[in-house]
Amino acid sequence: AGIFGILAAPFISRLLPLFPPVVTGTIILVIGISLMRVGINWAGGGLPTLTKVVDGVPGAFPNPNYGQLQGLGIALFVLMVILALIKWGSGFLANVSVLLGIIAGAVLASALGVMHFDKVATAPWAAIVTPFHFGMPKFHLVPIVTMCIVMIVVMIESLGMFLALGEITGKTDDRDALTRGLRADGVGTLLGGIFNTFPYTSFSQNVGLVSVTGVRSRWVT
Repeated sequence: AGIFGILAAPFISRLLPLFPPVVTGTIILVIGISLMRVGINWAGGGLPTLTKVVDGVPGAFPNPNYGQLQGLGIALFVLMVILALIKWGSGFLANVSVLLGIIAGAVLASALGVMHFDKVATAPWAAIVTPFHFGMPKFHLVPIVTMCIVMIVVMIESLGMFLALGEITGKTDDRDALTRGLRADGVGTLLGGIFNTFPYTSFSQNVGLVSVTGVRSRWVT
């Protein structure tokens, strides 16, 4: 799928005329709305139902911790800290508002006994990621075609984000720049497959972060 993404990048970038602002804006909006569900579930304490194996049979059971006020309160606290820093902070503090909000939430969660560091304490200081840790890859037509379709969706999503980022930074995206960006997604996915992880994609959250912080320099990365 990563190799397919690298080869298909020039052809996907030719779809630029089909992506006026109303299309790219709608794509980013739909992505954002779909991601809100993830954040809400995290704030609620995980998924409303959990899959458990009982007598050797997997089944769905209600999550007893879902929707508790403690988790919702911590999430609200993090949100308020971030919004306060964006509103009344300046310079560096405003730019790292999201990071400081996460740190403040972590401190509060630790004080309430929700956040534990037992596994961190027992984890090794360093570990080497080895290629094909779970075994050599096996190639079958149906999974390959499925993953290639996923890569097309990923590249369409990335195309919209590249255009949105160009609007935010005041930089016009030409076909060559879009091709390079899409090809980077393909290379990342190829490396991800070698090093035991999933397809790589540009994150729309980061596009929003550029807009919120105003930091537009690639040197920051």
